[in-house]
Amino acid sequence: MCNSCGQQKARPGCADYRKGRFSIHGKGIDSFMVERNDSLQYEWNTEKNVEKLYRIRWISDCEYELVNRNPPSLAVPGSKEAMMDSIMQIPSRVIILSATASYCIFEVRKKGVSMVYTDTMWLMK
Repeated sequence: MCNSCGQQKARPGCADYRKGRFSIHGKGIDSFMVERNDSLQYEWNTEKNVEKLYRIRWISDCEYELVNRNPPSLAVPGSKEAMMDSIMQIPSRVIILSATASYCIFEVRKKGVSMVYTDTMWLMK
């Protein structure tokens, strides 16, 4: 039986990003503070003062899924905001591509969405 088929092999340092406080200074987007434990991830948009909550399910040390726990907004059906709400309800699959003692590079994908987002998350000590 293959217990690890389809799972990412653990890379050095991935486990350091399982719990703790982190910052993301996005490419052309707002900055975020992230705090996570084994089952929840909180995100704060530091520029717009918006908070988000996600349930986190670890698949391996270097791969996890984020499920949005925020209520949908009261956006007008067919609006850009309503479309974004619908995309936010799709779980995100996150893979840590590389990890160091200071930061990790990660990739985010959503099923049915062709865009792949890659960025750097910094460990706050």
